[in-house]
Amino acid sequence: MLDIPDRENLLRRGWLPLVIIGGCALLLALAVLSWKTLTASTAHEIHISEADIGHVEARVSAFGRLLPRQTSSIISEVDGTVVQINRYPGSELAEGDSIITLRNPLLEREKERAQLSVLEAMAGWESAKAQLQREAIQLDNDVEILRNEIVFAERELETMEVLIEQQIIAQLDFLRAQTSVEQAHLKLNLGRRSIEAFSQYRDAEEQAYRYRLEQAEKLLAMAENDIEQLDIKATRSGLLNELGDDIEPGTPVQRGQVIAQITDPQSLYADLLISASDAAQVQVGQAAVINVRGQRVRGEVLRIHPSAQNNQVRLEVVFLDGLPDSSRPNLEVTSQITTAEAENVIRIRTPTYVTQGHSTAYVFVGNGERFERREATFGVLSGDYVEVVSGIEAGDHVLLDIPVAMRTRNFVTKRDLTNG
Repeated sequence: MLDIPDRENLLRRGWLPLVIIGGCALLLALAVLSWKTLTASTAHEIHISEADIGHVEARVSAFGRLLPRQTSSIISEVDGTVVQINRYPGSELAEGDSIITLRNPLLEREKERAQLSVLEAMAGWESAKAQLQREAIQLDNDVEILRNEIVFAERELETMEVLIEQQIIAQLDFLRAQTSVEQAHLKLNLGRRSIEAFSQYRDAEEQAYRYRLEQAEKLLAMAENDIEQLDIKATRSGLLNELGDDIEPGTPVQRGQVIAQITDPQSLYADLLISASDAAQVQVGQAAVINVRGQRVRGEVLRIHPSAQNNQVRLEVVFLDGLPDSSRPNLEVTSQITTAEAENVIRIRTPTYVTQGHSTAYVFVGNGERFERREATFGVLSGDYVEVVSGIEAGDHVLLDIPVAMRTRNFVTKRDLTNG
């Protein structure tokens, strides 16, 4: 028995060819669109520069950090334990400002012993002076007594001379009196020499006691100075750059240990790195502009290190202008160094096919429709402009880019460039 197709099956069979035809048309349209896009992308975009008169400045880039040329290390003069940190890195310091406070009970005891030694030396000196004074007085009294004895003996001798003339006394008594006078003079001379010797002895004794006292006072001064050194202070004005390792309250500090570093912000310079290929263009005295936290500061190349490391060369740049207040040692900076410049010269935008090593090159000069190949000589080359020495005049139009395959042609047209 035959099946009669229903209306729905007939409709499905009728639409199928139409769907196939529509899909093919859509694929064809997409293919055409893709071809147009591809051909449009291969067309060369024309960039032209008109030669004019202006300034050309060649620069090289550098990067690095700020370093201080003047740095002072603060060293502990005594042993102790950190009690308090009074200033932290980044603080502005004046000479004499306290940075760290230490504690050392042994130094306090040494100071007390030194004070007792001074008192003992002073007491010993005062006692010695009193004793020496008594001895000096005794010697003076002895000499004075001898003088009186001589006066009495001489008068007695004069009286005996009268009596012996009158034969009242014996000659022996007179001789005895005469001998007494001579002995008294001898004793007087001995007393005077004793006073002179004692004077020298007294000076020596006083000097010895003074030395002992001075020694005790110096030991006391040293002990007091050690106590003062427990308060570690800034030896100069500047910026507290850093504290020593492990400087915290409660940590021990040894004599001779580096406690902190103070730098002079006015002595900061830029320690920079440039590529070894750019180093050949840089010379001492060239101008530089350093970017310090967004601020441009003028500088000058001071030194170029002779050796290279990791294909980089170090150089030092000093600042000609004042640095921003935010400048700090080890702050990262960038710089542009002017290696050459020319004023009021013919220039063009730098073509892509002209590089630093080219003093001469072939360029294409024209009026916008046709560009002829011409040899030109160049001077200063910057990233944006190049100085024209010869071969191009002001007002000429120069192609900035041209496909490699066309660079050996004698001329090219705009159509050649736009069609690729």
